[in-house]
Formats: sequence, C-alpha cells, structure tokens
Amino acid sequence: IDDGSTDNSLRLCEEYSANYKNIVTFSQENGGVGTARNKGLELAKGKYVMFLDQDDKMSDGFFSDDIVNLLSNNNDVDVFSFSNDVTSSDFKRYSRENVKNECICGKGNIMPVWKHHSSFIAKRSFLIENNIRYTETRFDGDIQYIFKMELLAKKIQCINKVSFLYRRNITSETHTKINIYEKMLPIIDGWLSIKNDKNLRMQCSNETEYLRFCDNIIFE
Repeated sequence: IDDGSTDNSLRLCEEYSANYKNIVTFSQENGGVGTARNKGLELAKGKYVMFLDQDDKMSDGFFSDDIVNLLSNNNDVDVFSFSNDVTSSDFKRYSRENVKNECICGKGNIMPVWKHHSSFIAKRSFLIENNIRYTETRFDGDIQYIFKMELLAKKIQCINKVSFLYRRNITSETHTKINIYEKMLPIIDGWLSIKNDKNLRMQCSNETEYLRFCDNIIFE
C-alpha cells in the first residue's frame, strides 16, 4: 500500500508487482498508517494476514517449510504470535522480544506481554468476521487492533521464532516524550469502543487487566 509517498517508493513497488504475480500494489492519497493497513486487509486474498511496516524487515528465511506447515495444519488457531528482534536503523540488534511456546485458549484472554502488531499472523476470515480493524489515526493505530484480536481469538498459538526485525528510531514522533499524551487518545477511543460494544464487553474479564495493558503501551 503506497500511502501518498513523495519519493520513488511507488515506482519500486510497481516494479515488484510487474515481476512477481503474488505482489499487488495499491496507491492512495496519504491517510495515515491505519487507513493504509485497513486498505491492505480489504484487498488481501490469502487465508492469513501479516502486516509489515515500511521501515522494518522480515527475518531471513522466516517463511520456511516448518512455518508453512504450521499455518496449514492448525486450522483451529485464529492468531499466531512470534518473537521479534528490536534493532537500530541499520538493523543492529538491540534486544529480542521473545514469546514462550504456548497456547492461549479461550476468549477474553490477553497475552502477558505487549507485542508489536507485525509479530502476529491472523486468519483473514477471523479479522473480517469480528470487524477487527486499525484505528485510522496519524500513528499508533494498532492498539485497538491488537487488543480486540487478542480478546476475541478462541486460540492464540505463540511460537518462539523471530519473524521480523523491528527498527526502532528513538527520534521518531511515536517515540518522543512530547507525544505521550497523543498516544493516549487512541487508547481512550479503544476503551470507549469496547465499553460500548456489548458483545466485546462480555468477553472482557475485568477493567484492571485492560488498564494494565494500556499502561504498558503508554510507557513502553
């Protein structure tokens, strides 16, 4: 999804689309990351969906035969969660955010640690049927998406294998302290939507757990 880029990004994407039949390029006026991701979900055709931001990178060899078999042979799993590396702008590793090899079963549960939205692979049908979308804000549109996905999934399978490299730019607007209050806005919107959604509200075990989840995101 080309979200109104002003450099050569669109040309490069179109070159890939011309050379690889499994790559489709869509260009739109700049609407923000949430709008672009939702458009990607709307246009996707595959059984599973994974989002990767433009400045991050897939882990080399991630989609090996064992991952393909994992996705093919676990039809009862709504969401898969993987580990990821946190790197500098030139992909030198700072740290690794691991998940345990475990299954989180039953609606109303959330994962014990905050995970980046690109660490998930979800069934496209599950996302569409439950109207799980990104908040269409300037940034951090993934907060409500992740929480609703974890809350509504009947089964989440966690795999301790690095799926992608998260390139953290500490000078970017999403990581500067000046924007700490702006980061709270989509969280508040997400909380209000959950309180107003009766079906979703029934799955939420308690407010304390959700507030802890929000606190981890605000001060990450």
